[in-house]
Amino acid sequence: MTSQLLISTSASSSSSAPSGLEPGEPASSSTAVSEARNRLIESMKKSAYQVDHQVRVLTLQAEAEALLQQLQALKQQRSISELALTHRP
Repeated sequence: MTSQLLISTSASSSSSAPSGLEPGEPASSSTAVSEARNRLIESMKKSAYQVDHQVRVLTLQAEAEALLQQLQALKQQRSISELALTHRP
């Protein structure tokens, strides 16, 4: 929600000329600030996605490990059952 607010704020501020300058005048310091703000917003978005992706990967890893443990337990039970059947008198 915060990033949406920042995006709308930066979009509205970049469309208007900075105070004290005419619309046709170059605004190198204002442009640099605007570009830095845009880069910061983009990096914040990327880092938020990276965190989401890391959480998803860790969740999937945990699920895979749990399934692997279940599979190993089932294999062990099957081996024990087969061993018991083969050694019956």
